[in-house]
Amino acid sequence: MSIVYQYENSSLQFSDTFGNIGHQGVLASNLNGSPALTDFPTTSTGTSLGHYHYTDDTTKALKFLNVSGSGSGGHWFYTANDTIAPVQTARIDTDGITVDTSSGGGSVVYSPNVDNISPDNIHINFPDGTNLNDPPYNFNQTFNPVYMTQTTAFYTAGDLCYAVLGNISQVTIFNNDNTTNPIPPNVVPTGFPTADATGIQVGIPLFTLSPIPPTIPKTINLLENLTIVNDTDTSILSATDLTFNGINVKMNQVQSTLIYSSPAIYADGHEPANGLAIRNAYGYSGWFYKNSPPNSSPTNKINWYFPPKSTTTTVAELKGIAISFFNGVTVSNDDTLYLTVYTRPTGSNDYAPNFFHSAMTYVFDQTITPTANTNYQGVCIIDKSFIPYNYETQIQYEPSTVNNPRGSYSQTDNILAVVIGTNSASATNSVELVVNKLNLIYADFTQSYLLVPP
Repeated sequence: MSIVYQYENSSLQFSDTFGNIGHQGVLASNLNGSPALTDFPTTSTGTSLGHYHYTDDTTKALKFLNVSGSGSGGHWFYTANDTIAPVQTARIDTDGITVDTSSGGGSVVYSPNVDNISPDNIHINFPDGTNLNDPPYNFNQTFNPVYMTQTTAFYTAGDLCYAVLGNISQVTIFNNDNTTNPIPPNVVPTGFPTADATGIQVGIPLFTLSPIPPTIPKTINLLENLTIVNDTDTSILSATDLTFNGINVKMNQVQSTLIYSSPAIYADGHEPANGLAIRNAYGYSGWFYKNSPPNSSPTNKINWYFPPKSTTTTVAELKGIAISFFNGVTVSNDDTLYLTVYTRPTGSNDYAPNFFHSAMTYVFDQTITPTANTNYQGVCIIDKSFIPYNYETQIQYEPSTVNNPRGSYSQTDNILAVVIGTNSASATNSVELVVNKLNLIYADFTQSYLLVPP
């Protein structure tokens, strides 16, 4: 019979007949003489050591704590079996989570009977008990060099090297510095010792050093999306998408299309002009319009129609619109161009039968007065902070408060067209613009219509 001593104020907890252990309280191990941490610490743990399991008071989540004193700490995960020694597959530390599923690498493969190359990359070591003076090597002279082809990272693949006996179980290798092979009589390759080199002979290749197999990266399979969140931002990586705060990076895959003036586009509005005066003065090119005679008659406005990516593209699929334009003389936001999304007529409750089912109009920020002779980028539906721009003033376009939307504008409605328009009631000579491009932004790409001057 043995005597078991028990600490004061402690109790024994046993397993059941199946070996299951039900432990109450904080589970700790490997304290190494450190005082036990009974409560989850709220400050640094100093020199304490140990591994702890705690339960969160509110969520009841399991909290793992590694207390590492002056060490770096963390949690390392290993696996092993009957053929491999423990291999680290992942670790969690102050740098985050690292998962390594690469394969390959390891030691250089030598043949025949070569053990390894020393860390100095100069000496080749043979297995214990090898005597290079004996067959098959027969290194019976101090300077009896042999050459070999080797392809380790230390030398360029195929370099010729020469081996010189250093002792009975180690060979020293020297690069031949492009010396002719075989070595001419009494020629000492660069790097050989300065001792007596008479009688140097070229030997036969004794072995080949094979390269380290390349590391092969593997895919890390996630059963769920990978989500990274801080106080204000969220990024999500799935099998098909990468989003930042709900914005898919695929949106920045731009497909450009050149658009030339056509009645199919300017329809019931005024056709575009070339705007040479603005091009020459400001280097801005595109479709020009000014509501001065003869452009003020009979329409006094523009309605330039641009199609969605297909006839079944829904309102929900259009994630944003961005228009790049030069503002000429216009100094009123009521006179600045606006954008309208029209949906296809359905034959039921169409706002304009045989024309469109519903429409939503977006206008220049009503709190901002446009500046004459300025490059602008108008953005609607999506926040302008998510849209790249170049030498432009970004303006967040907003839904108009005048008769808007028209009809029951639904996310499931199919888009008929996105239209660039101006106010037909604007005073003559108060509207002047050049539109350079119109970008329709979808979840998987951006369609960029580039307007070619007529």
